[in-house]
Amino acid sequence: MKQNVYWQNIAPVNGRQLTSADVVYSYDRNLGLGNGFTAPAPIWSTSPQAAIKSITAIDKYNVSFTWANTNPESIAENMEQASIVNIIIPSEEVTTNGNTYNWHNQVGTGPFVLTDWVDSTAMKLTANTNYWGYDERYPQNRLPYISGLTVLIIPQTSTALAAMRVGKIDQMNQQATFTPTVISGLQQTNPEINVIKVPSAALDILAKSSVAPFNNLNVRIAMQQALNLPLIASSYYQGTANPNPQTLVSMYIAGWGWPYAQWPAATQAEYAYNPTNAKALLAAAGFPNGFSTTLYFDSNNDADLLAIVQAEEAAVGINITLQAMPSATINSYVTTAAWNGLAQRGVGLIGRILAPLRVLPEFTPGNSVNFEGWNDPAYTAIYNNANSATSIDSVKSYVQQACQYVTQQHILISLITPTGYCLCQPWVVGYSGQNGAFGNLVNTYAARFWVNQAVKNSY
Repeated sequence: MKQNVYWQNIAPVNGRQLTSADVVYSYDRNLGLGNGFTAPAPIWSTSPQAAIKSITAIDKYNVSFTWANTNPESIAENMEQASIVNIIIPSEEVTTNGNTYNWHNQVGTGPFVLTDWVDSTAMKLTANTNYWGYDERYPQNRLPYISGLTVLIIPQTSTALAAMRVGKIDQMNQQATFTPTVISGLQQTNPEINVIKVPSAALDILAKSSVAPFNNLNVRIAMQQALNLPLIASSYYQGTANPNPQTLVSMYIAGWGWPYAQWPAATQAEYAYNPTNAKALLAAAGFPNGFSTTLYFDSNNDADLLAIVQAEEAAVGINITLQAMPSATINSYVTTAAWNGLAQRGVGLIGRILAPLRVLPEFTPGNSVNFEGWNDPAYTAIYNNANSATSIDSVKSYVQQACQYVTQQHILISLITPTGYCLCQPWVVGYSGQNGAFGNLVNTYAARFWVNQAVKNSY
């Protein structure tokens, strides 16, 4: 670990140096491995981090982990995961305050100090005067550049865009509703705003494949063949989207997934627009007149795209009622027995760009995100083999098998992969579309941005 890292100058830690003892204490507390903690926190009892058997301080700046398995990819993904279990906290914060729940008592080592918080509305951060980091691009420059920032939580994209247009917001991360139409309209009214293209996750639709009619493979193929993905990409997305369907792992991660170009012709045909065959498959499945269902979707998602899906499915006899739901509601609703149709949450399950091994258990029995209710020993065996593999090459092989399985079983209805867009004002310098997890944006990237005040004053 780095030797020049210091806690923020906040009581009771008071800016002391980060040491290996802090690392050991934090993992012991979360996983029940020592320091008086004998049981893991409930949220981690079945997590991948439970694979950590022990952690020991070698000296002031080095620690040793003992793992329950020898899967190198699993170990790497666990250590790289942006989860609470990998966040290091000082023991003084817990012993003094009893817990870490009160934001007023938060102490970190990052470039900003949390100075105000309004739940579900905003948080204010000020520069950490005790920050130890320097800009990698300009090593002589101490970070952060800016004196502080305010992070706003604006549920409606239209409201945020309105604020962006009049310069009340400096930067916006990628949003699900940043369609080419929205972006072209913004560029016409505000050509000064920088529009940065970034790779985006693929879009998909969940089907409750454990119940009829979605437990029939022919029905799932028919729903896929009803969709004209190339036309959607060229017309609705104005040629900016990739029309090729994806599987579990993103096409951007070479060597791990199963790129569309490698699919057998028969599999590609099952994903090609073919309404005539879709009707024949529905008839063969016992639905010659089609059927009706409801598609519940996150109200922040692109309703216009889903209206296109609705129209194309109706053309083959599948009548879909669209039902918008708030993000928190739909995420819980798809875990209930009441949901037996289609759903599109805020985040899809295909085309994942991080942690290839960690996406595999999402289609295993009992997994909390196995919304489809998928239960097949053949797939579970692939997952178990991937999890117990002891070399990267073996893990890659099993991940590729899982990708092929999910694709050929049509567990998900694949849509397109749109281009993502990030926005920033012309006076923001150093931003080039960094769009990681929320914590990464604040704690890592934002420290490297600065404001050209002369440019800002000219608007």
